[in-house]
Amino acid sequence: NYVKRVCPPPTMTTTNVSWSELLTAFGKHFLVGGAIIAIVGVILEHFSSPVAGLVYGAFPLGFIYLFWVTYHTKGLCECSMLSKHTLLATVLFVTYVGIVWAMCKTECHPLWSFLLATAVFIVMGIFYYHYALEE
Repeated sequence: NYVKRVCPPPTMTTTNVSWSELLTAFGKHFLVGGAIIAIVGVILEHFSSPVAGLVYGAFPLGFIYLFWVTYHTKGLCECSMLSKHTLLATVLFVTYVGIVWAMCKTECHPLWSFLLATAVFIVMGIFYYHYALEE
């Protein structure tokens, strides 16, 4: 028989965590995240921009890492929430990249591409925060 799992609503709780623990966790995650970006950077610089774009955009290294961390620190219910919001927030990422790509096609200066994409991202992010996270 299938039993539907009922997850408690996510909370933004704080615990008594020392600065040492926070810095250790930050350092560990910084190194892993930096390694992921470094691998894609090497592919980009020495091999192929399309392959780097494929690896960064399609192969979910960062998501796999965050899912693993979530599973080990918060459990499967939080993994479900992480997956849901990662999927929903992907629309923001795709829109951002789409704006930059479209503006590159018009030979617009990259600065303007990133400024417009960032402005749209901020507006969409505010709507996302108010309507998707505040369920």
